[in-house]
Amino acid sequence: MQVSLWDIDAQDMAANLSAEQSAQRVLTLMLLWRHGVIKFHDTQDKVRGALPWLLKATAQSGLGWEDCEVL
Repeated sequence: MQVSLWDIDAQDMAANLSAEQSAQRVLTLMLLWRHGVIKFHDTQDKVRGALPWLLKATAQSGLGWEDCEVL
């Protein structure tokens, strides 16, 4: 079993946040810290809206993405 520790919570399970608000939260923390592991819940519909938005928003920022299952 492989363990990954996260330090950026997308809060995608919070009922009061939309997918875009969740993505904005993640982007803000990514830009603030310039590194981190993001926790998304793959059972949440918000991820389907937040993740494409995040990938597009960070495409020109120099931030990189890694799949933790590949590490």
